[in-house]
Amino acid sequence: MHAERELDVLAAEVGRVSAHRLEHVTRKAKYLVWEFDDDLFVVVHLMIAGRLRWREKGDAIPAKVGLAAFDFDEGTLLFTEAGSRKQASMHVVRGRDAAAAMDPGGADVFTMSRDAFAAALRASNHTLKRQLTDPHVFSGIGNAYSDEILWEARLLPLRRRASLKPEDEEELFRAIPAD
Repeated sequence: MHAERELDVLAAEVGRVSAHRLEHVTRKAKYLVWEFDDDLFVVVHLMIAGRLRWREKGDAIPAKVGLAAFDFDEGTLLFTEAGSRKQASMHVVRGRDAAAAMDPGGADVFTMSRDAFAAALRASNHTLKRQLTDPHVFSGIGNAYSDEILWEARLLPLRRRASLKPEDEEELFRAIPAD
């Protein structure tokens, strides 16, 4: 019953943008931000099991995993989630400020300097895994991505940040791909 109410709310929210034109798509942290005309924004977080699938125009929303469908001239974009925990989210908001308010505020690792990265890393003494995945510290680094970074830097996920030497911080910064 609870999931059905959530789907009803999602359907009503998606219906608000049905008559509007998609103008721009960007990424902010782990969110996809779709900007429609008339100052409407759809903010999507796929989490682990959420997917966006391009299908033939008019394809039906899959019964068990389908959450929403967006029809375009060229086809249909389906928003699905196969996970049992149903953590993926989609919000429809009005105004750029409302869309920006959904950002937890972490620094973008792709644009920051090595010194800024080190300062953000040193902000607290959590494990490296927790520090990297905290969306208030770093933007867009999730569970799997943090594992790849730590593997590349040859650092243990449960190691405390305070135990890092400057050369470890340098390796960690270098392990983050440029694109």
